[in-house]
Amino acid sequence: MDEYTGDQVLHWYERMEISILEFSKHVPLVQQNESLESPFLVSCLIDACGLLDSLFRDLVDESQPVNGKKKKKKDYDIQDYAECFSARFNLPNMRSILLQAPPRYLTPFSSWSKRTEKGKYPRPTWWNAYTHLKHDRLTSIKEGTLGATLNALCALHQILARTTNVEIFKLLLRRGWIESDFSTPENLVEKFEHGRTPMHGYFLVQTNLFAVPTGKFKNTDTFDLTEFPENIENVNPNRYRSNEELAKFLGRLILKNP
Repeated sequence: MDEYTGDQVLHWYERMEISILEFSKHVPLVQQNESLESPFLVSCLIDACGLLDSLFRDLVDESQPVNGKKKKKKDYDIQDYAECFSARFNLPNMRSILLQAPPRYLTPFSSWSKRTEKGKYPRPTWWNAYTHLKHDRLTSIKEGTLGATLNALCALHQILARTTNVEIFKLLLRRGWIESDFSTPENLVEKFEHGRTPMHGYFLVQTNLFAVPTGKFKNTDTFDLTEFPENIENVNPNRYRSNEELAKFLGRLILKNP
């Protein structure tokens, strides 16, 4: 992916976020409203999943077989993406903080934590909604729910946060999704090119709607060490190299030199 295309990806994402934040002025983004159906949400759900599909496909290495078979990129589906990236990016265990009161996690890929009896990864419910709406918006219009849309957009944010594409990473820095007060952007890019993730610390990839951690201290670290704790009350903003926005949102003290 070149710089221009990567920049458009982030623009598309940010426009979707603006749309959901505008929706939140009338409908709070709280758990009890997730079953709410709205035609307004359908386009955002379809766009988020369509862009997610394109990002997954861009990251695919078609020289590597999936379940013992080689496939063309154009033939990959959500099951193939699960095989390729579930463990690689630790997707089932990724927890994003939804930056709307009250604080809570979204875990859009949690269904991939275990396989079905047939050995396949379950399709996320929000992805099923996307598939149905893509093929027939009229008969599936009620599947355009707030919960499906939030999880789809969160999933897209998580894949951008864990990308191995250096151009996307540079753009995350440029657009302020990743901030650090201890290293120059050039140094971060150099470390990223070496390890395909920010090195020498845990970082937040944060927009107006979501915050999710990424990064490692050394190449041998696993992403399990990076994730937010199971209980959101135990999130310590001092652990992450970022600005103070998460600490302000959570109402917790952040130390300049923890």
